This record gives sequence, structure tokens and C-alpha cells, in this order.
Amino acid sequence: MKSLEDKLDISEDKEIEEKVKSTKSLIQTFLQTLKAFRLYEANHPILSKFLERLRKDFDQYFGEFDSFSLQVGNTALLSGNIVYENEE
Repeated sequence: MKSLEDKLDISEDKEIEEKVKSTKSLIQTFLQTLKAFRLYEANHPILSKFLERLRKDFDQYFGEFDSFSLQVGNTALLSGNIVYENEE
């Protein structure tokens, strides 16, 4: 039988996994929006859709979590775990 401490550790691990997953998703939305800025003019309707999605994703993220923090490495962004990596 698992002790209360083991159950709390499992619960905490799941929370961390969820935050990493949500952070990865948010970073991907951000990068897609950034690419759209390079492709479309500021008043283009597609760019507006990307910005709307980014706002929605940030709202959803902060509805679940209190903070958003990243550590910036040479080729990776980390939030406890790697949430984005690019060798280029």
C-alpha cells in the first residue's frame, strides 16, 4: 500500500508534467505566431487569428497556473524540463 507521501509525490509529478505539457503548447503557439508576423502584414486577417489564438492560450495557461517562467539556454528553453529545443 502506498503511503501518503508516495501519493503526494505522484500527484506533484503529475502537476509538473501538466505544467511542462502546457508550457510546451504555449511556446509552440508563440512560435507559430512569430512566424506569422514574418509572413503577413500587420493588418492581415490570418495574423489576427494567430494573435487571437495566442491570447486565448495565454489566458488558459494563467487560468491553470500562477506563473510562467523560462530558463534560456544556448539551444533550449526550460521550465524545469526542456519545453523547446532547436540546435539552429
